Amino acid sequence: MMIHRRNAFFECAKPLVLFMGAVIIVIAASFTGCVRHSPPLYIPPEVPKPVDVVEKKKEDIPSLCPVQCPTARISSCFGERRGKDRVHKGVDISVQHGTPVVAAAEGTTSFCGIQSKYGKMVIIDHCNGYETVYAHLDKILTAQGVSVKRGTQIGLVGATGNATGSHLHYEVRKDGDRVNPESFFP
Repeated sequence: MMIHRRNAFFECAKPLVLFMGAVIIVIAASFTGCVRHSPPLYIPPEVPKPVDVVEKKKEDIPSLCPVQCPTARISSCFGERRGKDRVHKGVDISVQHGTPVVAAAEGTTSFCGIQSKYGKMVIIDHCNGYETVYAHLDKILTAQGVSVKRGTQIGLVGATGNATGSHLHYEVRKDGDRVNPESFFP
C-alpha cells in the first residue's frame, strides 16, 4: 500500500495555535523528522498593538456629534432635497437656541466669522484631509488658529445667516468633497 506524501505530512504534524489579536492562526507545525530537509518554522515576534496610534487617529476623525443634547434631532438630511434643485451639503440638527456646540474631532480652527448664507460659523481643519463646518451659530466661543480637542465647546446654536429657525448646520468635508456627516456619528 502506498502512502501519499501529503497524508504522511498531516499525520506527523501537530497543530500549533497562535493567537494574535482577534485572529487565530492554526499552523500545522512541529515537524519531528517527518519531512526531511525542511527549513525551520519561522514564528514572527509578537508585534505590539498600536493602540496609541489608533486612538490618536480616532481623535482626528470627526466621530462625535457636535450637539450633545438628548432632544436634538436631524431636521434636514445630507443630499438631495425633495422638490428642490439644490443639494444639502450637510445636516441640520434642530435643537434649542443657545445649546453648546462642540468640536467633533481634534484640529485647528481655520475660519471663525460670518459668511452670508451660513451666518456665524466655525471651520475646523483636522490635518488629515477632514474639515468640519459648524454654521448658524448664535455665538462663536473660539478664534481662528486655535487648536481644539475633540469635545471642546466652540459655539452656541443659533439662527444666523439663512436659517429659518434655531439649528446647527453641520458639514464634514474629506479632501474638499462633502460627505454625509451621519456616517460618522456613533
